[in-house]
Amino acid sequence: MIRRCRTAVSHTSYSIDRIVSSTLFGKTIGQAYNLAQEYTGAPETRNKKQAEAMQSRTFSLLFLGLIALFALVLPAAANPDWGVMWNNRRACGGKDGGRVLGAISKFCYRNMFAGEIYASDGQATNGVRVGIGASCGWDRFIPQVWCEYQMLEVCAQGGKKGRGKKRYDGGCQHFWITNG
Repeated sequence: MIRRCRTAVSHTSYSIDRIVSSTLFGKTIGQAYNLAQEYTGAPETRNKKQAEAMQSRTFSLLFLGLIALFALVLPAAANPDWGVMWNNRRACGGKDGGRVLGAISKFCYRNMFAGEIYASDGQATNGVRVGIGASCGWDRFIPQVWCEYQMLEVCAQGGKKGRGKKRYDGGCQHFWITNG
């Protein structure tokens, strides 16, 4: 048994006698060879360990890449649908000679909070008043692009002069366009 193991692992630098006497008693030659490779760090085992380490690094890099991809995609998903916004702008532009578009542009030039004085009083331009009311709290943030998007939707879905009202954010924000 010992002689067969020596020939099977003759490329190793350690004495197989110690390994056989301490751990391999009763093992098959294949098991002895595999165990000898583990103890001696034979090239096949080192390559296997290196391959496992590289595979682990590859999965880690893949995971980090997916996280980075989601970090780029998720904020884009929070933006309004630009195609719908364009269609709403075109529909609104045909109502009331474009006066509603001017009022929306003038009102939605900055970020605001629903319920602040500027939003709740609204802005009157050329006989059109636009504004945002709040019913759930005064701290509902409205980015400039969402203000414009939602006002254009109110105008497009409103009457023939673009007047109307619509609730957003679970009914907490009231976007309205009236005569002013």
